[in-house]
Amino acid sequence: MSDDYRLTPEDVRGKQFSTTRLRPGYDETEVDAFLDLIESEVSLLHRERDAAHGLVDELRRVLPENENVTDLATTVSAVYRLIWGEPHPGSAGLS
Repeated sequence: MSDDYRLTPEDVRGKQFSTTRLRPGYDETEVDAFLDLIESEVSLLHRERDAAHGLVDELRRVLPENENVTDLATTVSAVYRLIWGEPHPGSAGLS
């Protein structure tokens, strides 16, 4: 596999293991349960990554060039609200 290959939930879901003929193989139920766990975790990681990318895009939108302290304070307040979903405790009077 190349260095730029990324594992996806579909890769995990579609993975098939060959059976052994000379000796017993792995318990298919255990392998399937583990693959389900991996698929779930990879899906969660993809969603978290996408959410983080969205937050970065939003922060880039709200973080303009600041020319003075008032602009900076307003921007910090906006970023705090974006991340925490509530006004910054020290942002009284800022929009």
